[in-house]
Parts: sequence; C-alpha cells; structure tokens
Amino acid sequence: MRFLVDENLGRRLVRALQQRGHDVSWVAERMQGCRDLDILVAASAEERIVITNDPDFGALVFHGHAACHGVVLLRLHDASFETVTNMILAAIDQYGPQLAGQFSVITDQSIRLRRLPDTGTTP
Repeated sequence: MRFLVDENLGRRLVRALQQRGHDVSWVAERMQGCRDLDILVAASAEERIVITNDPDFGALVFHGHAACHGVVLLRLHDASFETVTNMILAAIDQYGPQLAGQFSVITDQSIRLRRLPDTGTTP
C-alpha cells in the first residue's frame, strides 16, 4: 500500500511501514511545513493514504470537500512509537486496501471507517 505520513509522526513509523513492504513517503522529508490541504492534494495525486494525528484533516475532507485518496487519523491516548505502530499495522492487517476511499479513525478502543465524500476523485 502507498502512504504519506504526516510530519507530526516520526521517521521510525515510516521505517516500520517500509519494512512491512509498503511504499511510504514522509511529509517532513519532502514537503515540510506545507499546509494540510497541500498534503491532501499531493497524497491524492500519488494515490497515497495520509496517516496523521492532526484532526484538521477531518474538517478539510468533510467540510471543505477536499479530495483525497484516504486518511488514517490517530486519536490515541498513548502516542508512543510502539502503540502508534501497532495500531496502524493492526488497521492495515484488518482492512488492507479498504482503507483507500475511507476516513479511518483509530482510537484506543476501535478502528472506525467512514466513506469519503464523493468529490469525483476518490477511489
């Protein structure tokens, strides 16, 4: 799968996903300081799912009608590398390609998927 990891998450997560065979790009290396909307546009153009802990992406997608390929939003109390990585890998293992076209929220108790609004460019 193809992911764009937001700069608010670390390089260790990028490496962990790459070690699992995923095509992963990191905002901190290629577009540091860019606006969230620009991140969504780049991810959409490359058919990458954004992984972030920034809730502003929800507003952009559902209220601003920004096109995107998919978003995984982390809402975890324990933001340690181990917890974040384990929860993301569990979501990938459980849902795999279904994460594309979804706004997924990972909490301490669940993984919720919500279909992205139709903007004409979602999968």
